[in-house]
Amino acid sequence: MKKVLYSVTMMFIFMFILTGCAKCISTETSTVQVKIIDEYHRAAYTTMHYSPATKTMLPQSHSAVYRITVEYNSVEYNISGSNTYNKYSDKIGEYVDGILETKKYDDGTVRYNIVDLE
Repeated sequence: MKKVLYSVTMMFIFMFILTGCAKCISTETSTVQVKIIDEYHRAAYTTMHYSPATKTMLPQSHSAVYRITVEYNSVEYNISGSNTYNKYSDKIGEYVDGILETKKYDDGTVRYNIVDLE
């Protein structure tokens, strides 16, 4: 009897949790002016990692990082990628065109995200 009561209780809890998720009803993109406020670059590198299974040192590679930080409506967004970094890394303080993605949800919320630079 306890198992049945526990199962029914868990079913009701999951039912309320899953029905509370907002669903995206529309996605729009537009071009807006964003300000480039920072750039960051870290070159690729390799470190050595000790493996207790083989009792040896193994190389571990770390990828390069290319990031441009932009500001739109007092919110900072990070745009990654070497092409974007190479194009905009010397334009700190300048305004450029960015692609704004606007998502509207069925519960009335709206979320904004800068997804790329033109």
